[in-house]
Amino acid sequence: MEWMKWAAYWRNCLADADSTKGVFNRKELAQKRNISSFSLRSGCLNAEENDGELFNDEQADAIAVKAHIWTFSFVKRNIIEHGKQKNSALPDSIAPIICPVWITRSGRLYPASAPFVSRDTLAPQHQDVITVSTVEQVDRFLSNASVQSLTESAVEELERDNPEQHSLIWDQAYNTARDLYASACQTYLDERGFKDLYEVSPDGAYLEKIEASGSAFHIINAYDLIRENKPTLPLLNTYATCTCQNRQPCEDYITSISKRIAHSGEAFPSADAQRDALTSTLDIEPGKMIAINGPPGTGKTTFVLSAVASLWARAALKEGEPPIIVAASTNNQAVTNIIEAFGNDFGEGKEEFAGRWLPDVTSYGGYLPARSREKDAAKKYQTNGFYNGLENRDYLDKAAHSFIEKAALAMPHLDLNSDPKLAIEAIKIQLHTYLKNATKELEKIQHNWQCYEKKRKLYYENLGNDPKKTLEDNERALARAKIKCKTLDKSLNQWRYLLSKQSIIESFFLFLPIVKKKRQARIKHFVHTQLCKTAQLVYQNDREQSFEKELEQALIEQKHTLAAQNRRLRNLYQCQEEFFDCQRSWKNSCEAVFDKYGSDPNDKPTPELDKIDKWLDTHVRFLVFRLSVHYWEARWLLACFSLGKDIDTQAKKTGEKASLARWHRRMMITPCIVSTCHALPDHMSITRYHESKFHTDYLFNHIDWLIVDEAGQVSPEVAGASMSFAKRAIVIGDTQQIQPIRSLTSMVDQGNLTKAGLTEVASDYEKTKDMARLVTRGSVMQIAQQASRVHHHPDAEPGILLREHRRCYDDIIEYCNRLCYNGLLIPKRGAAEHKTEIDSECFPALGYAHVDGAAIRQAGSTSNRVEAIAIANWLRDNRKRIEAQFGEPLEQAVGVVTPFRAQVNAIKEACQDNDIHCDNDKNNDNKKSMTVGTVHSLQGAARKLVIFSHVYSRHQDGQFIDIDTTMLNVAVSRAKDSFIIFADMQTLAHAREGSPRKILADMLLWRDNNALRVDPVERSDLLSNNKKPQSLVNALEHDQFLHYILEYSKLNIDIVSPWIQAHTLKKTTLDQAMKKAVKRGVKVRIYTDRHFNTTQNNRYNPQKQQQLENCIAELSASGIDVYVVDGVHSKIVMADDTHMAVGSYNWLSAARQGRYSNIETSLYYSGQLKHECQTHLATLVPEMVAEATPT
Repeated sequence: MEWMKWAAYWRNCLADADSTKGVFNRKELAQKRNISSFSLRSGCLNAEENDGELFNDEQADAIAVKAHIWTFSFVKRNIIEHGKQKNSALPDSIAPIICPVWITRSGRLYPASAPFVSRDTLAPQHQDVITVSTVEQVDRFLSNASVQSLTESAVEELERDNPEQHSLIWDQAYNTARDLYASACQTYLDERGFKDLYEVSPDGAYLEKIEASGSAFHIINAYDLIRENKPTLPLLNTYATCTCQNRQPCEDYITSISKRIAHSGEAFPSADAQRDALTSTLDIEPGKMIAINGPPGTGKTTFVLSAVASLWARAALKEGEPPIIVAASTNNQAVTNIIEAFGNDFGEGKEEFAGRWLPDVTSYGGYLPARSREKDAAKKYQTNGFYNGLENRDYLDKAAHSFIEKAALAMPHLDLNSDPKLAIEAIKIQLHTYLKNATKELEKIQHNWQCYEKKRKLYYENLGNDPKKTLEDNERALARAKIKCKTLDKSLNQWRYLLSKQSIIESFFLFLPIVKKKRQARIKHFVHTQLCKTAQLVYQNDREQSFEKELEQALIEQKHTLAAQNRRLRNLYQCQEEFFDCQRSWKNSCEAVFDKYGSDPNDKPTPELDKIDKWLDTHVRFLVFRLSVHYWEARWLLACFSLGKDIDTQAKKTGEKASLARWHRRMMITPCIVSTCHALPDHMSITRYHESKFHTDYLFNHIDWLIVDEAGQVSPEVAGASMSFAKRAIVIGDTQQIQPIRSLTSMVDQGNLTKAGLTEVASDYEKTKDMARLVTRGSVMQIAQQASRVHHHPDAEPGILLREHRRCYDDIIEYCNRLCYNGLLIPKRGAAEHKTEIDSECFPALGYAHVDGAAIRQAGSTSNRVEAIAIANWLRDNRKRIEAQFGEPLEQAVGVVTPFRAQVNAIKEACQDNDIHCDNDKNNDNKKSMTVGTVHSLQGAARKLVIFSHVYSRHQDGQFIDIDTTMLNVAVSRAKDSFIIFADMQTLAHAREGSPRKILADMLLWRDNNALRVDPVERSDLLSNNKKPQSLVNALEHDQFLHYILEYSKLNIDIVSPWIQAHTLKKTTLDQAMKKAVKRGVKVRIYTDRHFNTTQNNRYNPQKQQQLENCIAELSASGIDVYVVDGVHSKIVMADDTHMAVGSYNWLSAARQGRYSNIETSLYYSGQLKHECQTHLATLVPEMVAEATPT
């Protein structure tokens, strides 16, 4: 079976990933064995290292066990700076080279395969982590290396027959590992200052036996049981092997009006795409899965809630067991988002069926975390302990009393004074009756609409767009047919009368030509003067004998035509009547449901289905959900009562029957259970008694619906076990957002494919059609897309596409549309209110703050202290504006994200200095703290204002942000109202064309007022060889400074100003001062921006273009060089490599009077600034578009 091979492959990949890390903390290192450098070099463990524990739990005849040895291990240096550990964010230890080995009972080491470098220490990475080399360098070395890899049987044979070969074999393996480090890692690390941060570990190397452990233990164990017992698992088979070839378009939502029987809330209906997704989802057959492609803000969670509500209600209607619905994902952040939604986003209603009738139940979801997290999770969520706490006699009596009391208020006509169990049974029956009645209304609506729609189409097909005119035309056609028939009949009678009047004498002499001719003339004259036109056309000379017969035939045909026209008219009137009848039935059914369930949403004479269907969501379907809630509460009470005295012991039972019954009882209280893919197998485990002892097994094929959320982040091997427990899967995610964390190298991956028997996949590794299932390339989302039989939109990936975006303002999501969604998202929120003045209280939807900072790469990460302080200062200064615009405390309204962990720490430190509380502060409640983290910290969440710290500067730019589209796609789409990037905008403007940063830079320039003003921050890196900077705080001080520089500089002056205006130069006499400097032999150069000087709100302005050209002409005539450069954002004056002023002041265009003259500031540095000045100029001159010359 092919799917069994994939299960084996995923199992081995998980085991390898669990044991092939290269980055460790102290606790993880303490769990590994140390082996000395001598033992490693000789390839033989000493007596202390080979203590026999390695062979615990092994068969008595086992000759060798497999293990990993981590060589070249390093530990973090203890570097203290300003009283804090400088490299505190770094991992405690790095041991990148891993040697897979066999260890014999005698302690000898044999190579099991070639040494490799752990994937978590190799670049490229999708996270900011320390790396020791690149995948490319390691692959290049290993492709040319030769290592003898031995199987267990080969080791056994060597130990028995040729033990003297051990030294030769091990020396080759050991030297290969040394050469791997020297060739692929050493230079890479030296270039990055690795030795300044780490030192060689005194513990030597580390060893660990390969066995299932840690978070993947139950997943691996489940895979092992699958391979051993070979159960029938249709969904896992689909997951492992299915690639759908004949995809179908999404079924029309009209067909599912009565299938979509429940809705999760009364405030808003399902969006169109959510409705399509529900239509396709509810029809999934056992063993199948569907992909729901959910870009940011398109209502993935809302869809999940309504799908769960419908499935729960459908089971209630059938009066069977509740469906076991489990939502899972790969990490705790993702599942926490789901469980929060189940606690907060289901509607509770306002009428008699509102709220829960069972006390202490606060959410519609349960959370089953890893056992180690149970205690903390129980403080916020309904966990195992919560469910177990409900199943006791005390709570049951209290719950029954509360339930009956609230039911009596909702259904006062019921007699509920009998025994509690009888009362609950009566309530259950009544609730089910209400359920049936409500769903019958949906069936009636669907039936009447389909009849109406069928007749409507027929009506307009037959009667056209103007039915009245069509009927009138057909009435006239019938009248004409009647007249024609009448005239034909009259003509026939006239003809016969003519023939009857013919004399016998004339008939006798017809043989005479003259008589015959005269008769023909008379008949012809009669026909053309007395008979109708049809008769005239029928009549021909010399055909008197057939004329009457032909005239009779014409009359018969005309009578047929008349009958046909009569039938057509009757059919048209019948069609119209049937249409009117169906229209009345449709209207009546709508009015009946309006009268019964709420007000009329329709503003047209005939209700439109789209509007009615959405009204049904928030009225009838929502009521069905509320009824289902209480129906299942009644069922839970009755199920608990049926346990009798055994109720208190149910939590301890682990057999299949008891476990499954417990699952069903839990689903009666909460329609969905949430867990991680790592924790779920543990919660699906049971015990079976076999051959006189208990064995661990799992509830394979028992989850009715598995929902995998954020599936683009879930690696294939992690979810395989979860698929084995389920019958159907709803896979929701977005391949354009954060990808799975990869733990294996391609070489290890190919080895596992070969070992599992997937040799064709391994041999065609780079181009295999099974790419989605590879742990190094694929994801659960890609697998679901491949297997999905529905293709909703031809320009999107297979599956259903949720298109309507409601989270962000249109400007914000337009960036994501351009970046990676090809315009498929439909913005629904609307455009932001755009500010018209620089100091407006309204923040832009897309804004930027230019910061002249300096990026520094150290401690394995990149940071920009100036940018971090600028963000904190800006937040401090704008706290009141932020809280006024967004209506909540700054800490809840704002999220700050950055690609780099070192920058996270810098921002948090700067914020704390400004009394802004950040998450994970020891003394702060996270609910009252601002989220500051890498992009992953806001995955699945959102804030009204998101600040992105770009970090890179012209001192150190990098491509990490542009590796793919996911980072900026996630970061930007987290912002509901405003996304503001703090950056050295020069680096964005000069990013590669078409890259994520370049697309963002272009969009930020759409409106002139997207720019925010920030005060300059001292550059600590410039202070070591320079004086403390002076502040320039208004227009007068700036002009005085620039005049001073122009008067006293000796060699060169470079003025960087995004805008340049001739009238400003004249008014301030700066033009004359520059001329004098040039005459003294000073080189004066001006750098200004093309876009800012030639456009207004991103539109070309020919008047501004002309003004720029005139200004350049005047300056050039005076010997001043003017460069028009793309992407100038800095505002800097530099002179003689010893003077530099940098800040927010537009030197050659700023207002010198009025309200804006005192708001700009700059910092003036003096001293040894050659390197800094050259760095700034290097970003301008190479990127120069044109050297301006007079026109």
